[in-house]
Amino acid sequence: MSIEPRHTRAWLSDAAIDWTLIASSIAVCYWSAWLIPIALIIVGNRQHALSILGHDGAHRLIARRKWINDLLTNLIVF
Repeated sequence: MSIEPRHTRAWLSDAAIDWTLIASSIAVCYWSAWLIPIALIIVGNRQHALSILGHDGAHRLIARRKWINDLLTNLIVF
């Protein structure tokens, strides 16, 4: 049984959402110091999500071509 590679666009979308949430959480901290604990939780959670996406890349599940898979994983996640 072969495993179908994960759709590249869905992977890119997930990575973009994670990076957007990380950047937004950091930006919100400039408005109020009270939001820092919440931002830390969000950033940590999204870093974990990015590591899961990187794990998919390590198993070559993002794209069919090896060089595209490695490029996307190294450039966007790791």
